[in-house]
Amino acid sequence: MKTQSVDKNNLTNTPPAMDVVRQNICMAIEQLDIQFLTDAATEVERRAKALSAVYKLTQIVDDQDEKQNSQIESETDENTHIPYDKIPPPNDAEMRVIQDRLNSIYTRLRRDTDPDISDGSLDP
Repeated sequence: MKTQSVDKNNLTNTPPAMDVVRQNICMAIEQLDIQFLTDAATEVERRAKALSAVYKLTQIVDDQDEKQNSQIESETDENTHIPYDKIPPPNDAEMRVIQDRLNSIYTRLRRDTDPDISDGSLDP
């Protein structure tokens, strides 16, 4: 029995059964390619939707942060922006409290920088 050789470059001389097989293989490959491309497109679309949602949420959070920051800044400006000539001088009680705090800070700073100086609280 003589076998017919198949030329890979020219499949026109193939028997009819081989043509059917070749067509089936080509169709299967096309179907696989189409299915793969469809799956890939679906995945890309899903990820694009997820990224779009994340971007929108980020924009919402950024907008809220900007509103809060601008509100805080405006409140801070309103509370702290007092012209110096409009600030009343402290009364005697306030001056004593300020002086006591300054003395306490000064004593702690001296004690921290020079261990030989004591305020008397550590003496036996």
